[in-house]
Amino acid sequence: MNVIVTEREMRRHEEYTCQKCQCSTTQLIEKAGASLYRDFLRYKQKEMLKSRLLVLVGPGNNGSDALVFSRLAFEDGWELTLLMVDPNRDWPSSAKDCQSQLALDALFSLESIPDLPSFIAPFTIIVDGLFGVGINRPITGKLKELIEVINRQSAFVYALDIPSGIHADTGQVLGSALKANVTGALQYRKLGHLLSDGMDYTNELNVLDLDFLFAEGEPLRQYLDFSDFLAGYKPRKRRSHKYDYGNILVIGGSPGMMGAPEIAAMSALRSGAGLVKVAVYAPDIPYVQPVFPEVMHTFYGSVEELNLAITQSDVILFGPGLGRHHPLATALLKKLLE
Repeated sequence: MNVIVTEREMRRHEEYTCQKCQCSTTQLIEKAGASLYRDFLRYKQKEMLKSRLLVLVGPGNNGSDALVFSRLAFEDGWELTLLMVDPNRDWPSSAKDCQSQLALDALFSLESIPDLPSFIAPFTIIVDGLFGVGINRPITGKLKELIEVINRQSAFVYALDIPSGIHADTGQVLGSALKANVTGALQYRKLGHLLSDGMDYTNELNVLDLDFLFAEGEPLRQYLDFSDFLAGYKPRKRRSHKYDYGNILVIGGSPGMMGAPEIAAMSALRSGAGLVKVAVYAPDIPYVQPVFPEVMHTFYGSVEELNLAITQSDVILFGPGLGRHHPLATALLKKLLE
């Protein structure tokens, strides 16, 4: 569940799951829509009988998920309105069921709405199923106007998989993007949830398990949060020494950038290291301003003078604040890579 994927990798995992489990795309859409609806209810179930729900339905698979979501919401008793980009599309069977159940006066085509601000204003809850991970071009025209109108509203927005207009691989805004309060990500986090503008538009992120299989040969990236670090934490013995918990050497710093190695060193101490030492080029000693008394310092005028510190260290961090013109940078890096 802590895996991070690109758009291409997500497609590959979907195909691999369908192939190995002998399931259809329609079955995956049904499962995705149901998972998204269950997650949405965690936030808004109490408002089911007193709030109007607007579902934005795009032209692709995200729109299919939105239609399954809508069918389940309709069956639960929500007062439902669908705003569709392409109502005449040949939808998968599970999505068609939703269209057939809803009254015609609850279905609207985006192009048929002359005054979007007036149309959007009554809705306090909006489900974003416009575009998913496949979008790769800027949003323009009436779609852009729709997104900008919603972003000016105070409505609660729940995004299906990724906020519409956010590039799934880069997190960049493609012309315009919907700002979600909550995003339900299908199976895996996407790079776009975490990069660039993605985090500010995704906001609260829930990863929904669809029991996908991980395709063979695809890269494995993992998202680590604080609980992952706690899982590997071992209580310290009451009788122990700083050398029992790792010796870290930070090589860095230069005039005007001495704070970088100091902050890195303190981060290492706070993560549990027993002894942390900052190595600074001797001619730069006048610029050193020790901030943390727990951090030790050593100084060198040549690469050889760091040999002992290097051999004593379990981990070496090279480069914070070193600058681009350090006279020994290349020689130091070569030494560390030996």
